[in-house]
Amino acid sequence: MPVKEGATSHRYIHSSPECWDLFTEVLAVEYGNAALFRQIHEFTVDGYAVQHPGGEHPDKSIGIHLCGLYLMLERNIPSAKIPPLHRRLGESVKLWPHFPPPPDLGPVTVFDVALTDSPEEHAETSRQWAQSVWQCWAPHHGAVAEIVGRYLKLD
Repeated sequence: MPVKEGATSHRYIHSSPECWDLFTEVLAVEYGNAALFRQIHEFTVDGYAVQHPGGEHPDKSIGIHLCGLYLMLERNIPSAKIPPLHRRLGESVKLWPHFPPPPDLGPVTVFDVALTDSPEEHAETSRQWAQSVWQCWAPHHGAVAEIVGRYLKLD
């Protein structure tokens, strides 16, 4: 990302200030459209979080967001139903495993979502982004499914 005067970063998400600033612009689009927010917000948040591992990013955060992607992409749980499941996991899992990040974090990024021209395109690109990132973490899919099965008991 080009240097942007005044851009700030998140305290533990491992991204440049400019990338974080672009992410907040994408979030503003979602916050400004209730239907889009309900449909796609967790894809955006979870995808961004796990595409920016490293630094001081805690294992709990990576784990919770990977579980969110699993729930939406593998279990077909709607984005709007994910926040209470995130909370349950956060309260239930006492020791999160460390998921070593993959060497490639995917070809689709927040930049692709920011370039969209309509709510429909925003939603589709966010889903593609989440799917791309989820596939990069494939070596950990089994462990993520096990955590969800053990602590959420959705079936």
